[in-house]
Amino acid sequence: MSAAQSERWRALGERAGSRFEARPSGLHGYQLAAVGGGEFGRLELHGLKGARFRAGDLEAGIARRGIWRLRYGMTSDGEEILRAGTERFLSGIWRAEYLGRGYRIRPGLLKREASVSSASGEEIARISGRSAGRSYEISLNSPGAMPVVIFAVYQIIALQRRAYLTGRL
Repeated sequence: MSAAQSERWRALGERAGSRFEARPSGLHGYQLAAVGGGEFGRLELHGLKGARFRAGDLEAGIARRGIWRLRYGMTSDGEEILRAGTERFLSGIWRAEYLGRGYRIRPGLLKREASVSSASGEEIARISGRSAGRSYEISLNSPGAMPVVIFAVYQIIALQRRAYLTGRL
C-alpha cells in the first residue's frame, strides 16, 4: 500500500473520532457516523460473500476468498490492503493482517459485540450492539487501523444477520 493511501485511511480514522456509530440505512446498508457528528462513510453488505465501503474518495471492497476455511481480503485502489481468516476452523476468532501488522478480532454474537486487538494484546477497538435495533457503537483507540475496524464491523453485522436469518438467535 502506498504511503498516500495509508495516510488517507489514517485521516478517515481521525475524522471518525474515538467513537462512531454504524446505523442501518436501507435493507443492506449501514451509515458510519461520528457520535455527535455527521456521516463519514457507508458500508453495503452482500451477505457473507463480502461488502463495499465508501467514504468520500476512499473505496474498498471486502470479498470472501476461501470455501472451507473462511478467508477474506479487502482491496482498495486495485490492491489488497488487508487479509483475514479464522484462526482455526470454526474457532470464531479472526486474524487480520494490515500494513504487515497482525490483529485479532473476537466476535461475541450473543452479546452483539466484538473486540479488535493488536498481536501484542492492545485493544484497538470495541464494537457494541445497541439494545434496540440493529445499530452498533464503535470505540476506536487507534485511527491507523481503520481498515481492520471496518472489516470487524462488517463481520459482526454479517454474522449477526446470518444467525438471525437461520433462527440461531
